Amino acid sequence: MWAEGPDTLVAGALIPSGGAEVTAGGWRLTGAWSYISGVHVADWVLACAAVAGADADGPAQVRFFAVPRRDFAVEETWFPVGMRGTGSDTMVLTDVFVPEHRSFARAAVLAGDAPASDARCHTVPMHAVGALPFAAPLLGAVRGALRTWTARTALRTDVRGRAVREVRSVQTTLARAAGEADAAELLLLRTARVADGTETVPEGAAAVRGARDTALAAELLVAGVDRVFRAGGTSGQAETDPVQRFWRDVNTAATHVALDFESSGAAYGAWALSGREGEAR
Repeated sequence: MWAEGPDTLVAGALIPSGGAEVTAGGWRLTGAWSYISGVHVADWVLACAAVAGADADGPAQVRFFAVPRRDFAVEETWFPVGMRGTGSDTMVLTDVFVPEHRSFARAAVLAGDAPASDARCHTVPMHAVGALPFAAPLLGAVRGALRTWTARTALRTDVRGRAVREVRSVQTTLARAAGEADAAELLLLRTARVADGTETVPEGAAAVRGARDTALAAELLVAGVDRVFRAGGTSGQAETDPVQRFWRDVNTAATHVALDFESSGAAYGAWALSGREGEAR
């Protein structure tokens, strides 16, 4: 995959889809994989599919299959309110052969099992990374919304000619939104330190705390961007206004299943209530 240099772009289909049939020397894949961000510019895509186990009566094994650009087609299916720039369209494979050396078990990724490398970026367990790749861009978008909104609001005057920046409710709106962004950043940075291996937590807590923190950070970021968007009034509704784009992107991204607090919060709560919560402190 990196034969021509280190800048190969790889997109990933993380959810099993399509079909993979065992054949001599590998597998043949057919099907459609939706929501593949960056698929238009990817040199390779990792397609995820379930294959029958060695035992015909046993469970199927989920595997990744590395597919080069020449072997897949793209169907345009991505027409969202926000996050339009991700180009998360559908990858289509039609009877594509993938040799055995270009496939690996998804369980290896989840466990951080990389036989050819001991670098942390290759061996970090998936639960430690979790939803960080989804949550971090939300933080950047909210920071962008705050910068844009603050610069504009500092120059505005109301119908009486009074500087809007001197209105107490405007000041507190900015304070709350900025505080929510700061709190989200602290949660994400702690999760990142665990993923990087510079901070350790007990095994039980590591499996549930990161997901809880990233989902909670997403909720804080949605609250912050909603706050300044509403305070912008009708003038902020224009399609050309940057704040509304940030608002659309953040609210769209926050609906990703990886950032769902109900599931990650329940997992953390179940673990904490099992009597082992003290291990996380």
